[in-house]
Amino acid sequence: MKRTLSLLLCLLLLVGFVPLREANAAITHTVTFETNGGSLVASIEVEYGRFLLKPTDPTRAGWTFDA
Repeated sequence: MKRTLSLLLCLLLLVGFVPLREANAAITHTVTFETNGGSLVASIEVEYGRFLLKPTDPTRAGWTFDA
């Protein structure tokens, strides 16, 4: 009886955590950039928990981009 309850509890814990991981993987965020009159920098969609690559620097006549 104890073994059956332990097995059932483990199974319930595993089933309970699977949807949480799948839900987080499906979340995406859209990152937009304000260039204040410079050239357009396209928005980037990033999945939850991931990093994004730095986009190309914007350009603007008479200005230098400094990161």
